Amino acid sequence: MTAFFLSAAFISFVSVVGTLMVLGVAWLYENRRYSQRRLHDSSPHLETTPRATVIVPCLTNTAGLRETLSSYLRQDYNNLEVVFVVDDRQSRAARIVKAIIEENRFMNLRIVVSTQVPTASHQLEAWLTGVMSASLESEVLAFGNCDVRVSTTWLRRIVKGLSDPAVGAVTGSVWQMPRHQTFGNRLRAIYQNTISTFQGPGNQIILSSKSWGIRSRIADQLELKRIWQQAIDDTWPTIKAIKSAGLKIVYAPQCHATCTVDSTFFESVNEIHRQTVLGRINAPWYWLGSLCGMASIQVAYALTAAATIFLASQGHIAAIAFGLAHIAIYVFGVIRILIKNSLCKMHLPDWRVMRRTRNIDVIAWPVFECLVLCLRITSWFSNTIRWDLFQYRLNANGAGRLIAKLPQPNDYEVTEGVYSTEQTKAA
Repeated sequence: MTAFFLSAAFISFVSVVGTLMVLGVAWLYENRRYSQRRLHDSSPHLETTPRATVIVPCLTNTAGLRETLSSYLRQDYNNLEVVFVVDDRQSRAARIVKAIIEENRFMNLRIVVSTQVPTASHQLEAWLTGVMSASLESEVLAFGNCDVRVSTTWLRRIVKGLSDPAVGAVTGSVWQMPRHQTFGNRLRAIYQNTISTFQGPGNQIILSSKSWGIRSRIADQLELKRIWQQAIDDTWPTIKAIKSAGLKIVYAPQCHATCTVDSTFFESVNEIHRQTVLGRINAPWYWLGSLCGMASIQVAYALTAAATIFLASQGHIAAIAFGLAHIAIYVFGVIRILIKNSLCKMHLPDWRVMRRTRNIDVIAWPVFECLVLCLRITSWFSNTIRWDLFQYRLNANGAGRLIAKLPQPNDYEVTEGVYSTEQTKAA
């Protein structure tokens, strides 16, 4: 009798997991259809072009920085200003920004130094500095970053989405591509691109901190500057403020941004750890739901394999049923990854470079998800995160403080394109 109830419970568990996987595949497919329809839309017509301020934090020196920053200057939107935020006017990133400003004197470009806020993260310090430096005439605030490239219609589509008074913020998505085909780069790209696939039609629960926009009036009403002064995370406090005001967060697939990843394995692990810790503290139900969902799939996948092997060794015919269940879980996982890769193909221009990464992702998805699951579980035992070159210790309420700043690595030369050190000194 005990064996009967255990078998019934096991079969019920596998059935529930299978149902959830089918629903997940259907949800991802609908997100894909939504992105496919929107990406083919022509550049939207705007009745008016309100003054917009684009805020681009430049706190790290990344490869291709000059070309990345130049993408914010190629917007098909005339009534804008671009504010580059640096942490030091003598940093390498600041020198490149100065050269760009010097070469584009006819545009409204500025460079400002991030103001230190002891209770805020370096990213929020940059946002605060950028907002405080924005023109008083600006009606729209758009946020990018020095490591993501945007399309020429990026700002226009953000402004178009904000024309709806029920919309509090418009968010794009960030799609990552490995610079080199290393395991660390693949892990980080697979993880981040998986998060991007969660965005689709309707009111969003995800805000991409490196590609989004909000009306200045709404930001003032929500007192975002006060909220950012007391937070470490740059997304969840903003999401909570917008949702609490009864406003929507709308996803615009055309506002996607691309990022080239160049991380070691441990840097990728640190990034995943950072996101999971911030999610656990700021959105515990979301973190717990994703943890339980991922754990259920892994447990069902492992138990069906173990049951198949055990029953086959006993010569029991039920081994066929459990074997088919194991294969079904794997196949649905492959289908889910293929849909995700299809979304990546829509947004990443150099998709062929991702061939090896996407093949490994399809074949070995249980391995990658098991690794991510372990990182999500370990995030329960730590409140310390590393974010770029900064280390923070968080409190239970999401607040925290800076505990260390690592030295800037010298991986990339200052000279990019026609820019030289002599021009830097002149600027």
